[in-house]
Amino acid sequence: GLTALDTMVCTGCCSCLDHIVTYLFKQLSRSTKKRSAPLTQESDRFLHIMQQHPEMIQQMLSTVLNIIIFEDCRNQWSMSRPLLGLILLNEKYFSDLRNSIVNSQPPEKQQAMHL
Repeated sequence: GLTALDTMVCTGCCSCLDHIVTYLFKQLSRSTKKRSAPLTQESDRFLHIMQQHPEMIQQMLSTVLNIIIFEDCRNQWSMSRPLLGLILLNEKYFSDLRNSIVNSQPPEKQQAMHL
């Protein structure tokens, strides 16, 4: 879906992913508040799966960033929609990925990318 050549398929996939990561982030934020209502069984199960397999969300973050940065992306707006949620769910992974991308660039570009 995210790497589909058909723009409509990719746009639909990005929209769906945006809804999923927004839901996950809201549920995770809600579960960490002291005086919140208990999570539903479905929400709890969904969060548990995400925490057991963080590589699923990390792979999606990596895919979206690589497409936006390195490919001729015709629908950057759609691709950027799930980006904030993916980053917020994986802050450490995003930081490591960003450093890896910067370090893979030629030295003259690295300094500009660190700004």
